Amino acid sequence: MELPFPTRPYEAGLIVGAISAQGARVWIRAPGARPHELRVRGPACARALPVRCGPETDHTTVLDLLDLEPDTEHALDLVELSDDGGRSVLPPDLRARVRTLALHPDRLCFAFVSCHLPFVASGESIELAPSLATLDALVEVATARDARFVLHLGDQMYADPDRLPAVNAWRLARNAAGRGEPWDATALYRALYRGYFGVPSMRRLHARFGNLMMWDDGEIRDAWGSVPLPKEDGAIADAMFAGATRAYREWQHAHNPKTEGDDLHYAFDAGPASFFVLDLRSHRDAARRTLLGERQWRAFEQWIAATEGAPVRFVASSVPPLHTPDLLVERLTRQGTRSDVLPSAFHDRWSADAFHDELVRLLELLLPRGVVVLSGDIHIGAANEIVGRDDRRVHQWISSAITHQPSLVSRLESELVSRLADLASPLRVAARFHELANNFGLVELVRRGDRAWSVTFELWVVGPAGPRAIQRVEATAIDGIVGAGVA
Repeated sequence: MELPFPTRPYEAGLIVGAISAQGARVWIRAPGARPHELRVRGPACARALPVRCGPETDHTTVLDLLDLEPDTEHALDLVELSDDGGRSVLPPDLRARVRTLALHPDRLCFAFVSCHLPFVASGESIELAPSLATLDALVEVATARDARFVLHLGDQMYADPDRLPAVNAWRLARNAAGRGEPWDATALYRALYRGYFGVPSMRRLHARFGNLMMWDDGEIRDAWGSVPLPKEDGAIADAMFAGATRAYREWQHAHNPKTEGDDLHYAFDAGPASFFVLDLRSHRDAARRTLLGERQWRAFEQWIAATEGAPVRFVASSVPPLHTPDLLVERLTRQGTRSDVLPSAFHDRWSADAFHDELVRLLELLLPRGVVVLSGDIHIGAANEIVGRDDRRVHQWISSAITHQPSLVSRLESELVSRLADLASPLRVAARFHELANNFGLVELVRRGDRAWSVTFELWVVGPAGPRAIQRVEATAIDGIVGAGVA
């Protein structure tokens, strides 16, 4: 099935996924009856790998490229084979490539983004949003700064946008079920991905840098797991979550670093940095007061212990740990409070009563270790520091949104509660900056000595003169502990 998006739905293409110094994962979609192959060409490498995929995975598959040269660019092409040799099925301006990491770099640059909703309503139809200029700017700046990969930290698409009813999967499923007509949750979610990932600007980003992803509520439905569902949605919820999970695995998780079993959380290393990417949706259940689940907690604690010697550590959390006034939100959302009294976003916070014990557990792990938390979700860009005893701190850097354009009132509300986070929290929350415009984050690590690295966060927006970094925070990591930042 197809939904009425303003661009052609995704047909054949590729996404560069997790990269290392000597390899990369490449996600491929190749529908059609003819065979395809992935061609890889580098200074000392020329190979062609057969592509095999079918309708059971929405015509997607993943190939692992091994034994590549470190710190080297390799051109990629997806070719449909024929009797005369075949033809490329990639758009001519895509210029697909993979660039491996250096073995022992003195510098690492990467980007992080969240909240991709590149469509706006225009009467009865849907059009591309002007905010796509921010996505184009990301490709330009990441190329110029030699960024090696992009972390996509949630809401890479939206399954239930109220202002776009024609592509609201929950509305479509609910209406079909109410009429007694057949409907297929997996088909709906796959059609959403073909629309959101089919936007040319996003395809260029996917084809030129490593792309590592984690879902949030947008890929399922708003505030999934945090608020009770209306009766009519509760009847279809199990099928919709199963469809959302399957499509997420096919379109996003497949090109992340490999994980065990059904796990979606993952860890990876890049140069001097170690990363753990939290999954905040698979096990979220406010009724059971569960957020990460014990299996993920064990994996996270093991990662903490195993990376004590890493020069810099990053934790990716799609929802910022401390964004709203902590204790105030906890009290307002205590059990027995009707979920329709407060905005659903309050119930979706780490600070909400249902999840507050896990927030405390998270901060007890992170504060002594001077890590950096990367987040999205809240539709503003921000940087703050959560300060604990002995002046140990957690840097919380937020980039949101890359293309989503929520109402000005919504963004001002998000900024206000973020600015007030320090007023009702047991920990000091020192704000560095807040930004309402569409944005993306750029992080750069540079060696400053045997034990020291500078760690810099820049927030970029697009102005009349083009992309520019409007905010900057720099800190120093010594023996793996990131100290106070300087704007």
